[in-house]
Amino acid sequence: LPDDADRFPLDTVRLVLDGATHHARIESGLDGDREITGAYDNARLARDRDGTDRLDEWRRSSGIELGRSVAIDVVEPGFLYGVREPGERAVYEATEPPDEGLAAIARDLDGDRDD
Repeated sequence: LPDDADRFPLDTVRLVLDGATHHARIESGLDGDREITGAYDNARLARDRDGTDRLDEWRRSSGIELGRSVAIDVVEPGFLYGVREPGERAVYEATEPPDEGLAAIARDLDGDRDD
């Protein structure tokens, strides 16, 4: 991910691939850079890295080699991002993140408590 790390929180976010919205976890790599290692059908699967990796499916169907650059679009900072091939155009439906109170309830229900 680009160097402006404040635009990419270490958290689970929504990621759009070819118009379909998935969930991805932004993590810190071994070198300290932020990276997205997969995209999944829901937030729990993204946290657990379980299920079908939609990012890998997208990469393969697009013919993108591992290590090649892709474009990352910030639709709603901290919540919604888009990935596309360089030079390709994409249109995203901007949706607002859930209310923080509702998000906290969802994290508690998922067992992902921060306290």
